[in-house]
Amino acid sequence: MDKRHEIIIIGAGVVGTASMYALSRYSSFKDVLMLEKEKDVALFNSNSNNNSQTLHSGEIETNYSIAKTKETKENAQLVVKYAEKELKPEERPNVIQQCQKMALAVGDEEAEKLEKRYDSEFKDIFPYVKKIDKREDLEKVEENVVKGRRPDEKLLALFTEKGYMVDYHNLSKSFMDIATLREGYNSIFNTTVKT
Repeated sequence: MDKRHEIIIIGAGVVGTASMYALSRYSSFKDVLMLEKEKDVALFNSNSNNNSQTLHSGEIETNYSIAKTKETKENAQLVVKYAEKELKPEERPNVIQQCQKMALAVGDEEAEKLEKRYDSEFKDIFPYVKKIDKREDLEKVEENVVKGRRPDEKLLALFTEKGYMVDYHNLSKSFMDIATLREGYNSIFNTTVKT
């Protein structure tokens, strides 16, 4: 490849394709090339066989600080808004679907930590997340979480029906499809980069 480009993006996973989409929509760059060593977008880290396909929004990421939780929520909303704005209604289910999400604490120590987190400013950030501290209520939501556990074992969950699962391969494909509609935005697959 002898031609020079304004920008070359290496890797067509979700980050690479999202970058190309953002450049095509919100920049003045006219010549952008994406290089990918595989035959298609998002075949490894972003593929459903290698990724939980959860849209991390901060509700169940119990190891995140409050600041990181807020940032994660804002970033996740970008994906939801993208799907609403850019994808046709019949395309959306192939990319993003609403689902339940739960963080489960088992035992007194974990339950105390999760309850403390919920009672902090967390519940103001996520007013739609419910705390479930009664075993029978938890069983109604997801009986297998309770099944087989000792009756005296403390269980506490943070639960929402407003979670999302994302097929990151299809999301990446949609980013690429939209980006390459712009003249000068191209991709080459089955190509390795050597330094």
